[in-house]
Amino acid sequence: MPPALRDDDELFATVWAHVFEEHDEAGLVFRPDGPDIPRSRRPRLRLSFSRDGKATASLPGPDDRPQETPATWEADGDVVRVRVPRGPGGGAKDLSLARAGRGRLIGKG
Repeated sequence: MPPALRDDDELFATVWAHVFEEHDEAGLVFRPDGPDIPRSRRPRLRLSFSRDGKATASLPGPDDRPQETPATWEADGDVVRVRVPRGPGGGAKDLSLARAGRGRLIGKG
């Protein structure tokens, strides 16, 4: 793991919420989950990371309530590549996340 990620306590101490209202040409926006994330009827993807390459994705279930799903991540330079399984027979969603300042990740996927 690159030193920049190994020492990045914010990455590992934060639950990251997908804030689709802030998407722009740079990509998908993830910010720390909290009261400043707008309320939405549309369920949000949330990600949390462990230093060992494991992650947890909170995805909307069949009734739109969040369900935690194990995921994995790996470092590729300063980019975090995340693989989130979609469930039985559903393949996986791959995201590439890069730091865009403190408290903000920008992703493609």
